[in-house]
Amino acid sequence: MTTPQPLAPLPFERFQAFHDAFDGEGNGMWEICAKCGGKCEHYKIGTLMPGEKEFIAAQLQLSVAELEHRYLDQLVTPRGTVEVLKLVPGCPFLDQCFHCTLADSHVKPVLCEVYPVVFDVRQVGGSDETPELEVEFQVDELDCPLLHRTYQWSKGTVRNPRWRTYRGYFSAQGIERLARVGAPAAWYWIVAQYDNENFDYHALARLRKRPANQYDRFTLDELMACNLGHNL
Repeated sequence: MTTPQPLAPLPFERFQAFHDAFDGEGNGMWEICAKCGGKCEHYKIGTLMPGEKEFIAAQLQLSVAELEHRYLDQLVTPRGTVEVLKLVPGCPFLDQCFHCTLADSHVKPVLCEVYPVVFDVRQVGGSDETPELEVEFQVDELDCPLLHRTYQWSKGTVRNPRWRTYRGYFSAQGIERLARVGAPAAWYWIVAQYDNENFDYHALARLRKRPANQYDRFTLDELMACNLGHNL
């Protein structure tokens, strides 16, 4: 199998346009996230789009190397390599109220900001080495209390009287704005290998080869060995 080629970075203007037009925490939504206790922040993998680490670093006035060491790791998969938020317990940007501090600077990773919008990727042609791919966006019916009047999981019950409003916002504006960013289907193909799952960050931390304040590399096999499934 040939080594996947690096994906071309998206221009900064795409990320800026997304953040100018979309707010995934406003209109009371963050209050529901706080009641949930940050399920998506503690068990999901936050993945950056091609060029997004450079955009975030520039907006935060950090070097790319400094951003990598402080906040990111790299995930190597058979389909390609991506940047992920550091694989340690607790999102490095999450405050005690389950608010992402990057949202204050309008640089919260796109997939985090737009969640509970998720995606499916299908191979509709081509070969294993050069697949023809189709990406379909939808909202996460399983894991997010923003979409339900009442949501229950192991950490408690979340009641959400504005669930129809939030569902409509993410189903319409969220999907549209995510599509406009224009990340390549090949990137979604990489992320689809693990994005639907929940992971044990304490187990991942034990697999580190470098200290938590350094940029480390994980394989997909290592990640999936820490998979918790959906029964949380």
